[in-house]
Parts: sequence; C-alpha cells; structure tokens
Amino acid sequence: LVTVDHVRLDGAHVVVARSLEEEWLVEKWLDSASESDLLADVPFRLSGSGGTLEVKNVVGDTHLYLDAFSFDMARLSGAPSIAARLTGLLGGSAGKCVDARLEYSSLEDFDLRIECDNITAEDVNVFLPARERLIESGTASPRVRITGYPGKAMVLWLETPFHDLVVRDQPDFLGANTGSLKALAGYDLETHIVSLTTAKADTGRLAGVLDGTVSFAESVPSFDLKIEADHLPESVVLDALLEGDAAQEYGLDLSLKPPCKALVRLRGTSESPVVTAVLNVSAGEIMLHGTQDIPKGRIEFGEVEVAWDSEGRKPAGVFRIVDGSLEHEATGLRAERIAGLLDLTEGRLTCDPINALVTDRPFVGSFSYGLDTSEVEFTVNGDLVQLEHTVFSRDLEKLRIEGSAMIRCAGRKSNGRYVLDGEIDATQARIAYDWWFDKPAGIGATAQRLHIEMVPHEVLDISAGVVLSSSPFVMEGHAVHDAGGWVVETFECTSDRLDVAAGGRCLRIPYTLSGGYGE
Repeated sequence: LVTVDHVRLDGAHVVVARSLEEEWLVEKWLDSASESDLLADVPFRLSGSGGTLEVKNVVGDTHLYLDAFSFDMARLSGAPSIAARLTGLLGGSAGKCVDARLEYSSLEDFDLRIECDNITAEDVNVFLPARERLIESGTASPRVRITGYPGKAMVLWLETPFHDLVVRDQPDFLGANTGSLKALAGYDLETHIVSLTTAKADTGRLAGVLDGTVSFAESVPSFDLKIEADHLPESVVLDALLEGDAAQEYGLDLSLKPPCKALVRLRGTSESPVVTAVLNVSAGEIMLHGTQDIPKGRIEFGEVEVAWDSEGRKPAGVFRIVDGSLEHEATGLRAERIAGLLDLTEGRLTCDPINALVTDRPFVGSFSYGLDTSEVEFTVNGDLVQLEHTVFSRDLEKLRIEGSAMIRCAGRKSNGRYVLDGEIDATQARIAYDWWFDKPAGIGATAQRLHIEMVPHEVLDISAGVVLSSSPFVMEGHAVHDAGGWVVETFECTSDRLDVAAGGRCLRIPYTLSGGYGE
C-alpha cells in the first residue's frame, strides 16, 4: 500500500468540458444524498497555484475561464469532510477576484462560501440558459453562502452591492439601478425550487421587500419574483406617466402625499421573461413652470394608479384631477377650478370631459396628448369674456376685440402647427379694425365653419363663413409674425347679400347709409 499525503500541481491548466447536449441542471447529482467516492478513509491533500481553469459549455456553448488559479483540497485523517479553497481571476481580469471555500461531507451536510468582485452582466449570463441576456448590463460584487441540511434542504444567503443594473424588458422609468440586495432563501432538492424567505432590495429608485420563487425544475429556470416598495421618488412617478426626462422637457415639479407604493414583478423564464409594474399614489400636486406652449400653474390630483408590462411597453392608468389653475402667457387665458379624469392608455394621455372656469365662466372640453408624438387634440365649449385681455385683441395689428363670445371648437397641435375648427358667436363682443370698422356689442356676429391654421411666431391663416347682422360673408386672411406681433398680409371678405343699413352701423364714416342690399 502506497500513501501519498500531498500532491502539488503548480502552473496546471485544468479543463472541464460538459457535453453540449447535457442538461443545464444535472438532476442525478442534485438528487444524490450519498457521500462522494472522494470521501474515502484515506487522507489526502491536493493543491496548486499559478494555473488556469477552463469550464467549457457551462450553459450551451458558454465558456468560463479563471486565471491565476489556486486551489487547496484536503481531507485530514479521521475527518468526516473535505475542506477546499479555490481562488482566481474571472476572465483573467485583475478586478474580478473569485474566492470560494467549501466544507463538504454530503449534499445534506456542506457549507460553501463564495465571494466575487465586480462581475459583469456577461459573467452572469454564462450561467443562465437563454439566447438573449436576462441581465443586460451592470456590475455586482456578491457574497454567497450555501448550506446543506438533512431532508434534502439547502439554505442560501446572498448579499451584493450592484451598479448600473439593467434587466431585460424592465420598465424604462426604472433606468439603470445602483443599490444593494440582501436575501435569505431555501432550496428544496425534491422540487428544485428556491423560495425567498427574507429579502430586501434597494435599487436607488425603488426600495422594499423582495419575495417569490425561482424554479429549476425545467430545462431553463423560471421566475415568480416581486419587489414591493412603499416610497417612490417623484422622478419615478413622472417618468412612469410621461416617459423620458419629463421634469426638464415639460417644466414640471411633483410633490406626492404618502403612501406611495410600487409593485414590480418578474415572471416567466430566463428565455422569455415578463416584467410588470404597478404604481399607486394616494394624492399629490403638479407644478408647471410654463413654456411657450405649456401654461404655468398647478394641478392637484387624487389617487393615481399606473400599470406597465414588458409586452405592451406602454404605461396605462387613471388619475383624477380635483382642482387646479393654469395660465397661458402667450394667449392671456387663465383657467381655474380644473377638474376631470385623466386616462393613460396606449401612449395617449386623455381627459374627457375636463371642466374649468375660464375668465370666471364655466368651460367644458376634452384633451388628448400622445406621449410618443407630442401631438395634442382638444375641444373647447364655453363663454369667453374679457376678450380685450387675451391674444385675440393683443397680438393682431390694428385689431381690437372687447366683451364676450361663445366658443365651440376642436383643435390639434402636431409638428409645431395648430389647426382649429369651430364656431363663434361674437354678438356681445365689440370688434374694431383700423380706423374704419367698429362693430359694437349687440349687433349679431357669428362665425361658422371657422378654420384656423397657425405656426406660432411664423404664419396664421384663417377662413370662415361669417354672418354680420343678417349679411352673410365669406372671409379669408393671411398674417405673418414679426417682432411686434402679427401683421396682416392679405384679407378678403365677400358677400352675396349685404344689408347696407346694418353694415353702415359698423363703418366709421361721416355718412349715414340706409336701405337696400348690395354685393
């Protein structure tokens, strides 16, 4: 009998190759609770340093490589277990140190500890069977402990900080996450299911309790995991509603009233994961700083619930506007006591109906905004007073409008161009142009088939069928904008039946016109 106490292999190149057809999880190994043949009564020690370790076909054709590989495996005389330590540099990178320690008697009695520094998404995906990466990007430095117990049970402990972590098909508003994860889980060798018992995650944008299961019973792992957070930063809610950098693009500030909750869930397999998210906010307020196109003011809202899933990739939800006031500097219009129900579906934010007081008169309308296209559609129906303080009287050269008018119109904004169609009853308005035209309040004046196309600070085109007193007109005009405001370039107004007497009441001429009709 020859006994070798210690075998040392320095500079060894160790290659472990799995078959490409071999299952990702070898059940016969996991199901075995008997002692390994390595645990014979003969003591031994096997060690080495300065070598390399290659594992080929870890999952499919993936490849694992350790440089500066050192190992020390030993069984002392009379000891019931093997003690082992392995270290190396993952992928040969100096910043990716791997250190593993093992005390092993059987699958029902072992203790494995692993520490890794700065592993990347590429490193993690070596072990996950999927054509596309489940982890798209990021780095982590995990510490793992796995302990075997009788009854084919294992306990897993994990603690890891991570940086710029992105999971495939996650909600865009979560962005790249930096934070930490601490988890305690159990693994059942009979069912091949990992069950989280205690886990907390802080992603920087979401922080809360993580629970659920991971199953290794099939050819690819399947997930049913969720994180519940009871605090949401304002930026998360804004991005969930409007997508992108909403605060800068739209000039918004958001304040939330607790509780603010989020539930993010990962289900499916590593091959086809499905991510869903639900955000719930009890109440809050939006402050708008105002731009050329967007009014300034505040909007107070009640409960908000927004849902998102990786298949549709568009947020959906509702929230109720309970109060607010907005002022649009470019038009001089102010709305107060705003109320309505906002609906977010398939990339459009819609409020129909929306109610408000505009110049102290009730208005009702609707509003729809495309998040991807920035296209706006709206309707307005109400009595507009104090026209002399609005854009209608202020910016068009030589035109003065005072009093009130009934307005019904529908409009849209697309690619910087506004298009409006509607009707106006300006009977109670005074309309004056230059020195020679002045319609006083009380003389009937309505505009039907009103059509306006405008590019702010560039061009304005208007056409309408107008009835002044009993005289019908067809009107067309074109104006351009310069530094001083709108300047009329062309204007044409024709009538097939002009009431001379009524028309004369609107002309500032030193004559009296009476009787008859003209063209």
